[in-house]
Formats: sequence, structure tokens, C-alpha cells
Amino acid sequence: MIDLINTVIAKTNMAMVLVYVTLWVGFLWFLFSFINAFFSNRWPSVTGKVIKSKVVERDRIASGGHKTTLYDIDFEYCFVVEGKEYKSKRIRLFHVYGNSKKFSKFITTKYPIGADVTVFFKSSKPNKSVIQPGVSSGVFMFIVFFMVSLGSMSAVFYHKLF
Repeated sequence: MIDLINTVIAKTNMAMVLVYVTLWVGFLWFLFSFINAFFSNRWPSVTGKVIKSKVVERDRIASGGHKTTLYDIDFEYCFVVEGKEYKSKRIRLFHVYGNSKKFSKFITTKYPIGADVTVFFKSSKPNKSVIQPGVSSGVFMFIVFFMVSLGSMSAVFYHKLF
């Protein structure tokens, strides 16, 4: 195994090896998160209550010097499992959210303060909860990105090694 590692390092530059390893680590993290999110719709559920729900605007100076406004969601809900109260800010486990005003308004309108929500929680860790179980459609962009990146890097490594 050490000979293989030495061969890989000798035939490639270290930066390329680091990028490849980083992509694989990222892919494994992504895969674990994706599987966990995919099965979250099978978790037990309880009724919870929204306790915070507002759009927060913040200004940012972009690299060109112009001002950009970003929109975040200050969101929280509470729920009770086996007599213990939990609070969470998590809407989805694995998601792709932008900082758009439209999306932030959509969430705060859909889940206003005081609204009842169905909370899905992991039975072994009730503090891990979501109100939108499953996987959002934007995640599939990441699947394509990782598969193309890993495939390309694997082809480069194969070509350099053999």
C-alpha cells in the first residue's frame, strides 16, 4: 500500500493529489448526508410550533465594490419528545438554499410565528429534526458536479499512472 502511495505521489504533483483526496472526502460526506436526508421522511413525527420566523436583510460589499443585499431566515421551532422540549432551526437536512428575498419570504409566509408544524426527528437523536423531510431538488446539481469531477480526476490519475 505504501508503494502505491509513493508511486502516486511520484507520478503526480502534490496539489493534484490533494484536490483528488478532497473531492473524495467531499463526496463521502455528501453521500452520507444525502442518505440521511433521503430517509428522514421515515422518521417519527410530532407536532411542533414555530417560535421565530422573519427575513433578515444584511448588506455585503462584493469584490467589485458594489453593495449586495443578502436575505437570511431567522427561523426556529420547538417540539416535545417524551416529555423533553427541543428547539431547532433546521428546515431540511441536506438542502440548497439561496440568499434570495423570494425564497426567504416563501419560508416565513409558509411557516409564520405560532403556526403548527410537523416535525420529523431522528429517534436516536431527537435534537436532529426537520420540518421538510427528504431531499430538495437542488441537491441533484451537486451529484452531477461530484460525479463529473471525480470521473475527470480519476481519468487523469489513471492516465498518469498507467
